[in-house]
Amino acid sequence: MSIPVFNQGRAITWIVDFDGTLTKHDTLDTLVDIAVAAKPDKPISVAWEYATKSYLADYSAALKEHAPDGKLPTTVISERKLLKDLRAVEKKSVERVSSSEIFKDLTAAQLKAGAIKAIESGEVEMRAGSKEFVRYIWTRIDQQDLDFDLLNILSVNWSQRFISRCLQAAKFDLGTWLPMLGDVSLAGSKQYGLSKNKLLQKQLSIRFREAEDAALYRIPIYANEIEGLGRGSKSTGKICAAGSHEIISSFDKLAYLQTMRHLNPYTMKPVPIVYVGDSWKDFECLLAAELGICIRDEPMTSSEKALQDSLNRLGIYCPHISDWEDIDEWGVVWAKDFVEIKQWAEDIESQETE
Repeated sequence: MSIPVFNQGRAITWIVDFDGTLTKHDTLDTLVDIAVAAKPDKPISVAWEYATKSYLADYSAALKEHAPDGKLPTTVISERKLLKDLRAVEKKSVERVSSSEIFKDLTAAQLKAGAIKAIESGEVEMRAGSKEFVRYIWTRIDQQDLDFDLLNILSVNWSQRFISRCLQAAKFDLGTWLPMLGDVSLAGSKQYGLSKNKLLQKQLSIRFREAEDAALYRIPIYANEIEGLGRGSKSTGKICAAGSHEIISSFDKLAYLQTMRHLNPYTMKPVPIVYVGDSWKDFECLLAAELGICIRDEPMTSSEKALQDSLNRLGIYCPHISDWEDIDEWGVVWAKDFVEIKQWAEDIESQETE
């Protein structure tokens, strides 16, 4: 098969999952813990336990319905159909959490304080090499001319704001080259040339100093949001409010990935996408990207194992990233962390200069 072309200095669109990918573990429990700390007089832990048990029961029942007798799909087409059928379970779960009012009356300030505490205590731990990887992307961008790397976070997490606050608290270099002011759900649609326009940078830096939440807009974060987490207001507790985007399944993530495709101005060919994820909900994005990178711990988490089982069942070859040139038609590899991903990218560049 033809190997995706990753040329030195030419743009790559990087799309990275958050929970279990940028972070070592899922963070939904942490998000709920923030609500518990903010409302200690409310039975939030009980409501969350009920929501979790109900989700697992619904998920098990749906698998029995759509994959009777445990006969899981053996083709990519049927696997995608199963994932789409399971979206109803995710939808019902989000609605259940919304109606439970777990996040009702939560404020942006409480969410920020909770994210900082979670990072400082180690409850939310960033994956090895993740900060260095982001810094490496900024370095690439500074060296590029007309076609820039794009870095996006795409997640089924319930709060964009929570993700951003975690990145800030972990002291990620969020970059000054991408000054996005506006609806965070739309950020990233136009990202060309801002690093080279010094006047525009200066003007926007003044606006940044006036904007309390400026850092929320520096890396496009595509995720859900808890309704009402504006400055000085309290949340309604609803997730994925009417009229907002809804990212709760593999199908939704794939739809967002497809909107991020664009042409290289030099070659007029699509800019290659590298997608990094860890779970079954990343399945379609991993296969749709020019290169999909599965994060795998030792031992693997349950999410990582479910993804590996899916790839094995479908006969999709997934070598280590160091052997990426051996990929099959689906273009999927695995890596243990962003140290290995950054090393892969640097190797690609060094080969071009030899």
